[in-house]
Amino acid sequence: MGILELIEQFEDDFYPISEEKKSLLAKQSLSTVTACLSDMASWQACGGKVSW
Repeated sequence: MGILELIEQFEDDFYPISEEKKSLLAKQSLSTVTACLSDMASWQACGGKVSW
């Protein structure tokens, strides 16, 4: 699964990500994107939302 697919899956499971954030994530390594989305999912699970 590539970065764009990970972002799409995150949006399906949690909440939309801004186009600006998607653009920044697309330039990162897969491990960085996975860590970032994991942190964002953790915030959402606790009732919060990381906005960019």
